[in-house]
Amino acid sequence: MTGSGSGDRDDFSAGVKAMLANRVGFRCSKPDCRALTAGPSAERSDARTNVGVAAHITAASPGGPRYDATLTSEERRSLDNGIWLCQTHGKQVDDDASFTVDILRAWKRSAELDARDLLGRPVSAQALDVSIQVALHRADDDTLAVTGATNLPDSTKLWVTLQESGTCRDLGQAKAVTNEGMLVATGFSNQRAPHPHGWYVVEVLAYFNGPWQQTDAVTDIVGREGEHLVGQFAEAVNPEFSDSEKRLRAAFDCIAPPLKADVVRTDAEVQRAIAIAKGAVLTVDGRESESPVGEVVEFFMESAELREFEGWSARELPSGAVVVTFSFWNGSEPASAEWTVILDTEDVRYRNLHGKYMSWAPAE
Repeated sequence: MTGSGSGDRDDFSAGVKAMLANRVGFRCSKPDCRALTAGPSAERSDARTNVGVAAHITAASPGGPRYDATLTSEERRSLDNGIWLCQTHGKQVDDDASFTVDILRAWKRSAELDARDLLGRPVSAQALDVSIQVALHRADDDTLAVTGATNLPDSTKLWVTLQESGTCRDLGQAKAVTNEGMLVATGFSNQRAPHPHGWYVVEVLAYFNGPWQQTDAVTDIVGREGEHLVGQFAEAVNPEFSDSEKRLRAAFDCIAPPLKADVVRTDAEVQRAIAIAKGAVLTVDGRESESPVGEVVEFFMESAELREFEGWSARELPSGAVVVTFSFWNGSEPASAEWTVILDTEDVRYRNLHGKYMSWAPAE
C-alpha cells in the first residue's frame, strides 16, 4: 500500500503522499470516520505523530486489491490513484476487495469537498457525534409526553413518533424543537383516551435537507445534508451510495407511567413482581428459553463460581415499572441480575447483562 518504492511495487513519492494528506485536511477519507491523522508527538517539542496512510485505489503490484494491469507505473504512482486513510481503514481497504474502485473514488471526492467546505470554520462544526436520550411522562390529563436531552444545536426540528412495542405500529406523531439541550413533544393519546401503562417505542427523526427547512445555525453545525453527523444515531438515507445524505434516527424502548389514578401501589403488589419474573419464559436473541427465569437462575447457582448473596428483591421505579433483582456472588465479587416487570400486563424483560444470561436455558 505504501512504501519507499522497491521491487515490483509502484509506490507513491513523498510529495504525492503529502498532497493526498493535505487535500483532505489530514483526515481519514472514509465517510463515517474522518479521524484526524496527524498531530504533535509527546516525545519532543519538534516531533509529530502520523497515523495516516496513502492507500492505492488500484494496487501498487500484481496480486494486490483492485490491481489494474492496464495502468502504467506512472499512473499507479500518481495522485489520482491515491486516497488518504487512517491506518485502521487503510488496512481494511487493503484486505477487503469489496471496497471497489468506484467506492474509494467517491470517498476521496467527498473527503476533498468536506475539507474545502470546512476551511476557516471552527473545529466544533466539523463533526457532531450525536447524543440523545428520551423518556415518557404522564401529563395531568393522562396524555403522554416525550422529553429528552441531546447535544443537537438549538432550534433543530425533530419528528417524534410513539410506536406500539413489538409491532412498531405508529400510535401518534408530534413535532419538537431543541432548546438548550432539551426536547419536548406532547399530546400523545389514543383517540382522546389515554395510552395504558407499559412498553412503547419512541422514534426521533430529523433530516437536514431543503424540505425540512432547518435554520442556517443548525446546518452550519450538522451540514446541509447532515454530512457532519457521526455516531450511532447518524444514518445514511441511501446507504448503498457512499455520498448519501445523512439523517438523525434514534429509537428507544420506553415505559409509559401508570394512569394518574393508579399511581399508588402497595408493597405486596410490588413484591408480586418477583413471582412474575421468576415464572416468565423469555426470548433471548430470537431463541425462546426452555425454562422460566427462576429455574434458569437455580441452574446458574449450581456453578462453583456462583452463590446466592442477598437473593431476590423488588423496587418500584418512577415510571411505575418494578425492577426485580437477584443478588449473588460472582467469584469474590457481588453481582446482580435484573429484570423489568410491568405489573398491569405481567410483561418481563431482562434489564442488564447478568439478567440476559439468566433468562435463557437450552433444551436438555
